[in-house]
Order: sequence, then structure tokens, then C-alpha cells
Amino acid sequence: LRMPFAKGLSFQEFLRLDPLQYQKKNHRNCACIEFWSDVEEDWAYMDNDTRMRRLNQYFDYIRIKADDITHPLNGNKLFTKEDAYKIVTFIRKHQRDDIVVHCNEGISRTGAVIYVLEQYFGYETGQSWQGWGISHQYNANTFVLKRLEESLGVHHRFEFWKVFLRMLNLFSNTNKAN
Repeated sequence: LRMPFAKGLSFQEFLRLDPLQYQKKNHRNCACIEFWSDVEEDWAYMDNDTRMRRLNQYFDYIRIKADDITHPLNGNKLFTKEDAYKIVTFIRKHQRDDIVVHCNEGISRTGAVIYVLEQYFGYETGQSWQGWGISHQYNANTFVLKRLEESLGVHHRFEFWKVFLRMLNLFSNTNKAN
């Protein structure tokens, strides 16, 4: 048995992927995690019924309404702890299935979930970043990643950076005083 595969897609790539053909070709179920937003342009080109018919072609799917932001902004939906819990629960439910993750551009919110799938669940993600020339550099939304890691009980990554930035700030303030 091969390891499950995770694929990060932009909205346009998501539209081109045929999940039924994929499942038939790969002899694997393919689940989908979709980020959507009222404010992103591409969503305006497809009505909700068409989107839902598309998602229903997957073995299973979850839709998360969250904008690509790292702090509250008027009129935008911030990724919540509940959203993170839903995604982690969905991943655990589908640990033997391939998973497609997509948002508008397929880089930021998608990148956070792809990183978690690879680092914490052992998913293969090899080819998922070639189209963007990112070469294994995740341009993940740090707020989404932090929430996902918190829901997994992982806190070390961001605590390290908080301490590092605090020390850097103290150092720069000390130099200014001299």
C-alpha cells in the first residue's frame, strides 16, 4: 500500500480536476477540503449549486468558510479554532484516502493544510507545488497553520518564534539606547 497523497490546488485547477476519473484511475477514494469566501473573485464566477454538484463528485468533502487573512478585518471571516478542529477531524477520518485541498490561489490556506498533512499525518505531497515554482517552500497562512497545529496539540513552533522575536526586539532596543 502506498501512502495517501495530498494535492494542493487553486480554484481554477480544482475546476479542471475530475474526481470520478481520478478515483477510477488511482483506485483510491479522494476527499476534498475546500476553503471558500464571499470576497474572493473566482467564487463569483460559479453559483453555489454548481459548486455543490462539483463537490458531490468527491468521496467526501468539507467546506470551510474563511478568508485568507491573519487578523480580524471588517467584513472578512477569520479561520477559527472550530474550523481547525473540523479539518483535523476530517483528515483523521480519511487517513487512508487521498485528499485534495483548494482555496482561491492554492497557496496560503491550502499551503497550511498541505503542510499539516505532510508533517503530521505522513501524506506524500511531492508534486503538489511544482506548478507554482515553490519547490517545497510552503507559503502557508501562518494563522491557519497555528490554529491547525494547536488543534493537534503542537505549540512549539510559534512559541519559539515569539521568544526569538521578543529577544530580537530587546536587542534592537538595547542598541538604540546606546
